[in-house]
Parts: sequence; C-alpha cells; structure tokens
Amino acid sequence: MARVRRVLFVCSGNTCRSPMAAALLRHAAAAYPALDGLRVESAGTNVHLQAVEPDAVRVLREGWGIHLHHVPQGLEHLTGEFDRVLAVDGSVLAELTKRRPDLRAELLGSWVPGGNVEDPFQQGPEAYRQRALQLAEMTRRVAERLARGE
Repeated sequence: MARVRRVLFVCSGNTCRSPMAAALLRHAAAAYPALDGLRVESAGTNVHLQAVEPDAVRVLREGWGIHLHHVPQGLEHLTGEFDRVLAVDGSVLAELTKRRPDLRAELLGSWVPGGNVEDPFQQGPEAYRQRALQLAEMTRRVAERLARGE
C-alpha cells in the first residue's frame, strides 16, 4: 500500500469526537518517523456550532498536553483527496456514505478495536474524558497500522 499522507476523521457536529481523534492521532503519530508529514483533519456531517466543545479542549489539554484550536467544518468544505477516512460510529458512517460516497469511508471501530465512539456532547467532563481515553487507544492503534504501511 502507498504511504498514507492524509487522514480524515468524521463525526456528526465536528465539535467533540472527530477533532479529538484528529488531535490524538497527530499526538500518537509523533512517535513514528514514518508518519512525518501526515496530515490529519476532521469534519462533521451536521455542523451547527462554530467552536469545539470546551470540555473536549480541557480534557485534551489536561490529559495529553494538547492545545486544541479548531473551527468545525462540514463535509461541504472538504477539498482534495484523503487516503483514509474514518467515521466514529455507524450512524455517521451511514450519513457520510450517503452524502459523500467518493470518500470511501470506513468505521474507525472496524479498522482498529474499540467499537463505536459515543457522542459525549453536553454530557459533562467525565463523558469527554472517557471518549478521549477510548480515542487515545484507538488512534494509537491507527498510528501503528499507518506506520506499518497499512
């Protein structure tokens, strides 16, 4: 397989799960020289808000030292091609496949162990922390696979 240069994570609102996944994959990829230059982005199928959820920002900063600066974007704003497109849950994958079949999306939880990533939106800091822990493990595995050329 050709070297992966661009990865896209997709959730519903692009304010919690996919921006956290993108930030955590960038963080995990730093441990693999083979992933130098990897571009990781995120988008949402149904974007309504103009900022990432504060709990998501706080959890990444406190748990991983990641400073998340992100403006949510919808599918309509995507440009270029992606080597790998990963949806965080089955309903997102269904919507993404219907609206943008050209992206050839896969379910994150099918590509690496971890299952569906439930939406923590407005469920409080602990829900965000749990999703971040889940995503950290999943993105670590994604980085490993990408570094092996999968």
